[in-house]
Amino acid sequence: MTGGKQKNNYGSISRDVDTITCDNQLNSPLLRLPGEIRNRVYEYVFSGSETVVNYLYRNRWPHSKKSTPVHVLATCRQIHHEASSIFWDACIINAYFVNGLVDVEVAMRTSKCARITSLVVNENVAWEMSHPSPTAETPYILQMLPMLRKLYVQRAYAFDTIEDIVEILSGIAAEGFEVEYRPSGTVRTFEYGQHSQILWY
Repeated sequence: MTGGKQKNNYGSISRDVDTITCDNQLNSPLLRLPGEIRNRVYEYVFSGSETVVNYLYRNRWPHSKKSTPVHVLATCRQIHHEASSIFWDACIINAYFVNGLVDVEVAMRTSKCARITSLVVNENVAWEMSHPSPTAETPYILQMLPMLRKLYVQRAYAFDTIEDIVEILSGIAAEGFEVEYRPSGTVRTFEYGQHSQILWY
């Protein structure tokens, strides 16, 4: 008896979801557009945006009330399905506030790390990336970030000389990544910039 009710409930939920999906396709101005145009809209929204991973200090700043790229993914299942790959390909993940390579993986979760193509880290994390374990067959950074193409290293005043920074960047670039150093930018730029946001976990 109970099992039958559960099956009926699941069937009802499935029908409700299907109905909502159909309604969205009929009534949403975005979803009524051809797929090619929707993809261009997603690319416009996500291109150049930065999603800030606020892991260790998650209560330090209020939630952003501004509409953000991650909110686009949360609009509905269809948009999430269509736009996710474009988001990960175009959006820069800013993990400046995370102070360890393992913590980046904890904050982002393994499945999300595997999709990151552009990443901002501070000098502490960059140092870890440039000093892989000599016993590991594959460097941890390659295991954790298999899709990473570009790494931005944001100055955290962890090192005193330009030689230290050059050594770190060279070590990371040797793994095949494009590396950009941000010596004078401020954290505030990432937090409140035109295309930035806070991603909460």
